[in-house]
Amino acid sequence: MKPAVFLAGAALIFAVLLGAAFIWDCGRALQSAFDRVEDVDREVKINEERVMNAIPGLGVKSTELDNVVKWYRETKSPEERHRAYDAVLARVADAKPEAADPTDPIRRRAADEYAGAQNRRLIALRHYQEKVASYNEVARGVSGRIGIKLTGLPASL
Repeated sequence: MKPAVFLAGAALIFAVLLGAAFIWDCGRALQSAFDRVEDVDREVKINEERVMNAIPGLGVKSTELDNVVKWYRETKSPEERHRAYDAVLARVADAKPEAADPTDPIRRRAADEYAGAQNRRLIALRHYQEKVASYNEVARGVSGRIGIKLTGLPASL
């Protein structure tokens, strides 16, 4: 075998392997960014559930509130869940929960849990929004577009 043919074949094999590695990395990078979004969304959901669990202790009761809590529990996508959560908070505010009586430790504790869970959820939501922006940035790039075709992940969140 002539050295020129051997070198040409080796260069072709190297180019194919390099291209395959690039394509593999495109899918891996996009999937990694998506996984980070899902991880942070789980944290958001945990804190939303803490808020939902604290609502009964506030002494708030209404059929509208029950309906939006039911909607929240039935949601599938994070975006819809966030809208339902905002609707729940609006209904709680409309129902004007009784102020935490300092002499009633159960109501005071429920109000503290409610406020604390809301604050933790807001912090987690900021992290979620940062990760979504990071995912969208990765997805807009050349490697992201290749990764979208490879993995079937959404083009943006």
